[in-house]
Amino acid sequence: MHYHFAFIDVGLSMHKGRLVERKRLRVPQLAAVYYYWSYRIGLILCFVLSCVWLWQKLYTAPILPITHVKITGDFSHITREHLKSTILPYINDGLLRFDQLTLQAQLLQNPWIETATIRRAWPDTVFINFTVRTAVARWGTDSLLDNHGYVFIPPTIDSAWMKLPIFQGSIGQQKEMIAAYQRMQSKLSSLQLTIDRVQLSPQHAWNIHLSNNLWIYLGQEQLYRRLQEFIEVYPHYLASQIEGIESVDLRYVHGMAIRFKKL
Repeated sequence: MHYHFAFIDVGLSMHKGRLVERKRLRVPQLAAVYYYWSYRIGLILCFVLSCVWLWQKLYTAPILPITHVKITGDFSHITREHLKSTILPYINDGLLRFDQLTLQAQLLQNPWIETATIRRAWPDTVFINFTVRTAVARWGTDSLLDNHGYVFIPPTIDSAWMKLPIFQGSIGQQKEMIAAYQRMQSKLSSLQLTIDRVQLSPQHAWNIHLSNNLWIYLGQEQLYRRLQEFIEVYPHYLASQIEGIESVDLRYVHGMAIRFKKL
């Protein structure tokens, strides 16, 4: 009896079957992954490109143009034209790109401006407020002194500032000189005398000059007591002959020395 034997290599067939089956399963999976990541990367690229486009728009054209600038302050020493020329370069780029800190620093470059505050108001307005210095004296020949002791050089010295008293001293003595001047002038006002010059030497010696062309030497100490002695003597002995007196020296413990003008 003849038998037909059919041998089937199960291991090989199963191996090939697995290979085929894996290949059939992997192709759709890879496609799904490919389309998933392509979609995600596309979204990211669109977002990045949109950000770049928006950034370029912000820096190539003004966003929220500034149409109103409201300025408040004392215009006695600052012209409106000067303020306009200073402010205009900073508002052309719109409200979002408005650099208020740099503009504030630029405004403070003006010697008359003491403080400057700036704020933005949605959607198109900028508010600017400034205060100016109050000059109380001239410092040297070309500078002014404000009420806080700050020395500054104005663009011009007009005739109004020529009426201020002249202070001559060292930097760092300004506040002391202002306080002393105010106190001495208050005392002399009772005699209708006006101080037009105050000198404070490096040795801390005080001299004052009055508008009637009289020098008063007060020295380094007890200047208010010495000035009071002058005030008590002046109406009785000095006022009547003041035109001929050049100076009064109060630096003596007892009494004073009077220098008369040369004829």
